[in-house]
Amino acid sequence: MRNCSVVDCGRTDTGSTGWCKKHYLRWLRHGDPLIELRRRGENRKQNPRYRAYNAMLERCTNPNCKAYEFYGGRGIKVCERWLGTDGFNNYILDTGTRPPGMSLDRINNDGNYEPGNVRWATCSQQQHNKRQKPGGTGVKGVTKDGNAFRVKIKVEGKTINLGRYKNLQEAGKVYDEAKRKVLNDG
Repeated sequence: MRNCSVVDCGRTDTGSTGWCKKHYLRWLRHGDPLIELRRRGENRKQNPRYRAYNAMLERCTNPNCKAYEFYGGRGIKVCERWLGTDGFNNYILDTGTRPPGMSLDRINNDGNYEPGNVRWATCSQQQHNKRQKPGGTGVKGVTKDGNAFRVKIKVEGKTINLGRYKNLQEAGKVYDEAKRKVLNDG
């Protein structure tokens, strides 16, 4: 078996295509993965995918960036494959085509930017994937309100009050159920 001809990823090909299964399936879903590789002569700064890539690098590697303390300062890193001269091309191959209206999101908010931990997500999905603010209840969407716990969820920019509960665990379950419903519908 030969190695993948799309990029030297070391995986074996699926047959006559010369691509490994991962890159072959990506081609079926999103089109030719080499289309961005062929555009080396274009002004990449105008490419929205390059701007997302560059912003990711800035947040994680540049201490002068305003958001550095929330990314690089917390230990969030960019995988080695996405760094260096071929980093942008590898990033394109691994993340696929950016759907309209979506932006790059880490699935595990405490994890690094790497192929298994990033996705293209809507604003609503990203809202529900934020880390808990310090000083809170420790449960997303739940705040202390007197002797009770208030549950709120944000959907398409609108805050929906899901009620007050005496028990933190019950309030957490209500939020999780609402979150699943929103993400499955959204």
